[in-house]
Amino acid sequence: MSKICYICGKKPVAGRTIERRGLAKKKGGVGKKITG
Repeated sequence: MSKICYICGKKPVAGRTIERRGLAKKKGGVGKKITG
């Protein structure tokens, strides 16, 4: 069974990539949340 991120739909690749969601505080959001 392949591992796919249920938030961004990405498959694992070589290296450590950090997926973030949310709106940046500079743009009036609540800040970036790390998801994986």
